[in-house]
Amino acid sequence: MTGLLVGIDVGGTKTHLRAQSTTGRITADLVTPTTGWHAATWSTRADLLVDWVGSAVGGAAVAAVAVGARGCDTEEQARDLGDAFAPRVSVPVVVVNDAQLLGPALDRDGSICLIAGTGSIAVGQGPDGRPLFAGGHGWLVGDDGGGTGLVREAVRGLLQSQDHGDRDEILFRYLCAAAGVDDSQDLATALASRPLAEWSGWAAALFRAAGDGSPVAGRTVAAGARSLAELVRALVRRGAESRSVVMGGGVVTAQPSYAALVADRIRGTVGAVEVLVLEEPPVAGAVRLAGQLAGTTAPVAAGPAPSADSPTAPLRQPSVPSSPKGTS
Repeated sequence: MTGLLVGIDVGGTKTHLRAQSTTGRITADLVTPTTGWHAATWSTRADLLVDWVGSAVGGAAVAAVAVGARGCDTEEQARDLGDAFAPRVSVPVVVVNDAQLLGPALDRDGSICLIAGTGSIAVGQGPDGRPLFAGGHGWLVGDDGGGTGLVREAVRGLLQSQDHGDRDEILFRYLCAAAGVDDSQDLATALASRPLAEWSGWAAALFRAAGDGSPVAGRTVAAGARSLAELVRALVRRGAESRSVVMGGGVVTAQPSYAALVADRIRGTVGAVEVLVLEEPPVAGAVRLAGQLAGTTAPVAAGPAPSADSPTAPLRQPSVPSSPKGTS
């Protein structure tokens, strides 16, 4: 099959699209903030995907498109998005959860994929070949060990230490500086009023505080690592293949010591297992899935990891989003 292989990684903070020839040459590598996606209908999301593909390839022929999307946290949700997207294009399409891009990006198909980025989720493969999911429940009740979960628990721990008359001053300084506020009570307000993509980034301040000896930050980081390991354990208990675990997401890639701690907790929980950290953008996994769909074994090129703030081709965002049938 001729034409470009198109991979799309729709994450909690940014969306990364890459188009590649079947010979391995990257023809487009675009990134945009993931704005409006989470509250949009499946139909609107499908329209966005079509527009993004058009922005990347212009009039070039496309062989296949693979999408890994946050919010597709069940087979049914992935199917809903695929059913909405496929009729809008005339090429083979596959839609999976964004975590499912990690294994293919490292040529580790069938591995357990663990994301700790804006949120957290683990996806494995059951004995029947169907995907198994753990986590991915959103920042309000889940995402433990990911950016939102870490920041939420850090703010909670800070306020509790203050309630007991022993405020963690190190964490107080770091979090208030990150949020641009002067009072710890304003931190809780910020979580409810500011964009998720903004305050999840305060996780970096949490890790700096932990490094400087903050007891609350240290406990929060340790608990986050345990929570991520428990996601892997949950999948293994349900029959997921566990020879290898591939980790990805901005939190583990930006914090090597945290990634090492998570890997140690995983091995302590499920035994000897290969644990790898995906250093390149997960969109490479989407391109590989597109290649598999198109029936080609072309190499997947290693491309840059553009910032969400870098210039890109214009990618349309939904103007009037409404509630989808399933969200993350």
